[in-house]
Amino acid sequence: MSVLLFFDRIAVGIEYSIAPLVERFGISAGECLAGCKAGLHDNFRCGDFRIFAAEFQQREDHQRHIAVEFLAGFLYLYLSGGGFAVQRGHCGPHFILQKLFDIHDLRFRDFKISTKIAIFAVKIQPMRIADIDLGDKPLFLAPMEDVTDPSFRYVCKRFGADMVYTEFISSDGLIRDAAKSVAKLRTYDYERPVGIQLYGNEIEPMVEAARVAEAARPDLIDINFGCPVRKIAARGAGSGMMRDVPKMVEMTRRIVDAVRLPVTVKTRLGWDEDSKNIVEIAERLQDAGIAALTIHGRTRAQLYRGEADWTLIGEVKRNPRMHIPIIGNGDIDSAEKAAAAFERYDIDGIMIGRATYGRPWIFKEIRHFLKTGEQLKQPSVHERVELAKLHFAKSLEFKGDKVGVLEMRRHFSCYFKGLPDFKPTRLKLVTLNDPAEIVATLDYVAERWGDFDTSEIVPQPLSHDV
Repeated sequence: MSVLLFFDRIAVGIEYSIAPLVERFGISAGECLAGCKAGLHDNFRCGDFRIFAAEFQQREDHQRHIAVEFLAGFLYLYLSGGGFAVQRGHCGPHFILQKLFDIHDLRFRDFKISTKIAIFAVKIQPMRIADIDLGDKPLFLAPMEDVTDPSFRYVCKRFGADMVYTEFISSDGLIRDAAKSVAKLRTYDYERPVGIQLYGNEIEPMVEAARVAEAARPDLIDINFGCPVRKIAARGAGSGMMRDVPKMVEMTRRIVDAVRLPVTVKTRLGWDEDSKNIVEIAERLQDAGIAALTIHGRTRAQLYRGEADWTLIGEVKRNPRMHIPIIGNGDIDSAEKAAAAFERYDIDGIMIGRATYGRPWIFKEIRHFLKTGEQLKQPSVHERVELAKLHFAKSLEFKGDKVGVLEMRRHFSCYFKGLPDFKPTRLKLVTLNDPAEIVATLDYVAERWGDFDTSEIVPQPLSHDV
């Protein structure tokens, strides 16, 4: 998250916390804030604690200069993530501060108390992708082919998804004006902020596709460098691009330069176990100008097998060179796992994919747990029926009766998994073609199983047979 975004909102907390410096050296709070902002603007990418406030560098007053240098470093440390680490004890900046205060004969005890205000002010700041305000600990709906169409995005948004994405779109299909690709560009104001995700293996078509996507007025353009499906990766698109990092970086830079919207990237840890190079890739993509990075915790070779490894995602986030938001993805299928990921890896947001399938209310579950520490009960049969009817109605609205019916069949099966003796009814839901008959069957589900306790029935994440 950009350090500079914090200044206007936390001036009160900062002014209070620098009071000891103001008193000791006679520096006005306004001078300190202005100097630090200027210094950070010039230097915050380097990740160095010794960040000088530019307008004080030529002062002959050595003590004043040291004070401002220290303050700039202090603010950089806290505003770029150090404040979180201090509170959790992962590093020892308070030890460093104590030494600095000993040198300058300041009372660290008083300063330590006052810094809590500044740290609190930092912690409550919303995550931002460029100018898109996403709130605290945002939850993202992952782009998924044949899943995240407008009707599914609609229900996920109702359950609290902070940002949603289209299904991924082929750059070649888009510039050829292929009907299926063009249809995926359609977004709606109710789902903002919304991103359009593109994939391709050649730079020029991707740049042209990004311009076409920008004309559809999304909030950002996302580049897919993470899809592991063989037919995509084998031709160098999706995660296949991880085998040619210079080309990946150049493609990203060209797209960033070609559009005015923020550009983000979704990728993986690396191509295989021997090439987990995401730390290097993250730095190079940031230097190319992306506004945020989503990392799936597997290599391409793993596909979706095994467990996602979040340790490297955390390493990218804690890299002092990184200043853009880092979003973690992989195996988040419960509120507890989401809370643990935020706590352990200091990520800015979480993207959820397969676990949303048949369970779009997972966003509400996670948000409730983050706020209260308590589990939310799974929806009743009646609630699931009403959700299925709403989802179905939106599918018909967006895609018409024929396609809307066909594409809802996969969702009907997932919404009602776990109900006893449900197979004959499930077969009706996935074979009927008349919307009225489908709605009547859903009403029958509510009547027949309405008293069945589903509070412990949790739909399992979508499996990928790739």
